[in-house]
Amino acid sequence: MTTSNDLRNCRLLVLRQPEDSQQLSKLVSNLQGRCLNWPALTLQKTTTPTNEQQQIINQADIFIFISKPAVNFGVEWIEKNQQAQILTVGSGTAGQLKDKSGKIASYPQQENTEGLVEMEALQQINDKNIVVFKGEKGRNSLQQQLVKKGANTTNINLYRRQAATMSATVASRIEAFSPNFVHVTSVAVAQSLDKANQKFKLLDKQNVILLVASERIEKAVVALGFYQTVNLDSMKNEKMIEGLLMALLIEKKG
Repeated sequence: MTTSNDLRNCRLLVLRQPEDSQQLSKLVSNLQGRCLNWPALTLQKTTTPTNEQQQIINQADIFIFISKPAVNFGVEWIEKNQQAQILTVGSGTAGQLKDKSGKIASYPQQENTEGLVEMEALQQINDKNIVVFKGEKGRNSLQQQLVKKGANTTNINLYRRQAATMSATVASRIEAFSPNFVHVTSVAVAQSLDKANQKFKLLDKQNVILLVASERIEKAVVALGFYQTVNLDSMKNEKMIEGLLMALLIEKKG
């Protein structure tokens, strides 16, 4: 019998990179649930700094890293500027920065772009030089909001996300696993999942429950035809566990 702190009926498909899924998998396993990981995206480095970009970086007042991949691909770019304040979108990205470089970053309590914009460090920024490290085709809303506040903002796209190609072997593993929950962390991840599902028919869109990190992602998965969603409004693993416990109750009542 499933209790309020029991995930034994949970079969969670995680679509993150392997290094990002380990902690979540451990938390689910500790509550007797099961996880299967399939990285829905591949990441490809797209650029190295031009002389002009490096000059902008060296003169920046604030660096913002939007994701862990942005840290992985961009941390070496900031070595010559030891004075700039560093911000990240969340604790995971800040932790990655510390592991990679020893540098300490501040991050918002609400770990998303909306929370980032409300940080005290981004309130009085008229004429401040801000560099945002991100991936291609990522949202530009942050830059737009910073420009409205008077900042000189430069986006540097460090990597490209591409939908991963699912093999028949992986599809067979997922089919045998029969996930009843899927963790979706971005619109690109949702699109990659849907592409694989169209080919292999792995998920019942009416019954599988998708746990998403924001309202924007929720709208995207609904547009792709998935019926049941739980909006966590967070990327934190702890929120994910809370969402799974709630979703299990929804599934049970359904």
